[in-house]
Amino acid sequence: MTTIRRLRLGESSLYRRVRLQSLKEAPYAFSATYEGALERTDESWDTQADKAAEGSTQAIFIAFRENEPIGISAIYKNKENMEEAEVFQVWVEPESRGTGIGYEIMDTLLEWAEDVGCERVIATVANTNKKALDFYFRCGFDNLSESDGETKMVKAINSNKASLTTPAAAPPPRENSALENK
Repeated sequence: MTTIRRLRLGESSLYRRVRLQSLKEAPYAFSATYEGALERTDESWDTQADKAAEGSTQAIFIAFRENEPIGISAIYKNKENMEEAEVFQVWVEPESRGTGIGYEIMDTLLEWAEDVGCERVIATVANTNKKALDFYFRCGFDNLSESDGETKMVKAINSNKASLTTPAAAPPPRENSALENK
């Protein structure tokens, strides 16, 4: 059975373990690096984890199967526009991909965003990460902009939906899109 829950106070070692695992397994998927994360102090891990464990400005979620962490995600409100949040660190271990856990994680993030008053959620994805781009499209995100090898995507929060990420077919590539060339 899979469960997804918000990180709790004092769980920085759990956060650090799963975050390092994600960076090592999928370095192409993140702007942070495994090596850079190894250089962080224990205090910085503690601070980030505890800030995301409570409150309404940021959250980190961990997905578990039989009490073992298999995924991670984070969402932070935009400090300049508190009705907007951005997702980060979305990752599922390779053995669990394709099982729907990614959609469950995204539903959890979007539900949190809705609960804290956000009207839209942003995701920034490397243009070379076709699987992630397709995933976000299937979750209902639309292209917002493309620059510097990244696509910024947006999803409006619509509280009338039973599931916030009903999977849909990815749209066909647009002509002259940076996605076609990668």
